[in-house]
Amino acid sequence: MSDELRGWLAEAIEQHHVPLRDTLDQILTELKELKAMSTTTTNSIAALTAAVAAETAVDTAVETLLTNLSAQITAASPTGDNPAIDALVTTMQTNAAALGDAVKANTPAA
Repeated sequence: MSDELRGWLAEAIEQHHVPLRDTLDQILTELKELKAMSTTTTNSIAALTAAVAAETAVDTAVETLLTNLSAQITAASPTGDNPAIDALVTTMQTNAAALGDAVKANTPAA
């Protein structure tokens, strides 16, 4: 290889070396940002999953409470001769059913 060709190659490499390094640095910076965004998204999904599980547990507990109270009140008036108690039982059964329906309606299919 001639000295002239070597000189030309050395100059070409020097001219393109700095822009190439800058480009690679920029790519690395953007990759780091994407990685940070991915971590943030993963943490957000984990927090949301935990919140949904907690709310589901509360919804289930409320539905169970209403159902159990309704049964206890019904047991307090076994003959059905107390209209006030019967009305409470009906209201509680309606509330329990409405809560259950709302939870089912707002639960995505698996």
